[in-house]
Amino acid sequence: MVKSERSGGIAQPYIRTEAEGNTVAIKIRQDGKQGDKATRANAASQTVLSAINSVDFKHVLAAKAEMISWRFLQFNPEDLGEPSKKEMGLQNTLSRSGKYLAATLFRIGQDNAYRMVGISRMVQSFLPQFTEVVVLDDEANNQYLVKLRDKDKNEYTSRVLSEGTLRLLALCVLANDDQHTGLLCFEEPENGIHSFKIKDMARLLKELSTDFLATDLPLRQIIVNTHSPGLVGEIYHWTNDPSVSIWYAKMKNQISDITGKIVKLSVTGILPVLKDRNGPLLEIPVPYSEPELKLTLSTVKQYLETDHGAS
Repeated sequence: MVKSERSGGIAQPYIRTEAEGNTVAIKIRQDGKQGDKATRANAASQTVLSAINSVDFKHVLAAKAEMISWRFLQFNPEDLGEPSKKEMGLQNTLSRSGKYLAATLFRIGQDNAYRMVGISRMVQSFLPQFTEVVVLDDEANNQYLVKLRDKDKNEYTSRVLSEGTLRLLALCVLANDDQHTGLLCFEEPENGIHSFKIKDMARLLKELSTDFLATDLPLRQIIVNTHSPGLVGEIYHWTNDPSVSIWYAKMKNQISDITGKIVKLSVTGILPVLKDRNGPLLEIPVPYSEPELKLTLSTVKQYLETDHGAS
């Protein structure tokens, strides 16, 4: 968060830390005015962003609003398979655990019936045995219920579908939901997915991001944290796609001077994986040494060669 000198501002972060005696201060710079809002790090009871509500800090306020909009998925098979009760204040947006899947599908179908056709086609591309996604308005039980139909017109309710099928269905719904925009965070998406379906999962995750050159599409981005060599290997195939990047996280030691004492800390280092032999995947504003990048690429290649299955 640095204001460009070319725009007439000063090249100083809007949020920064500075040592003050034996403590550290977190300082937030105002927009267009002199003076900082300072908070002692050891006295902070909450994040500094949570206390920012003034347009005097419009850049920091925008960063806060963006972070609040981030969605974190942690699917629970019981929530995914649960019908949506038609109660007062019914939500019709998929929750982080997968609740309200049926209500979300019903709302999408009411807004645009063709979207349901698109969802059915996408599900079939990943799960060929199913030909149609249906949402039943179960008036007798005052609920919405999701069903999948196969080629023989047999129906399977969400209660009997496997965890992997439900997870794929939920991601297909998000990919076709006009109300889904912004950043989506998904930890270990391979959980509950058969190893044969990892390639499909990788392709579906890519569907949940937007090519930023396509100005007519809603802005979507997804960050995935995974331990699956299979999933990383599938994503690694998109080496020439500028919208896809892979970063490798590992623990490393760091020597720091804290209040005059030299201490060794264990920190998480996150480095970009080289796109190919021609250079980094993206232009990285943070400096990394060439040996670090080459070592990271070598480590990831060794990791991909290990005989690990999907979780």
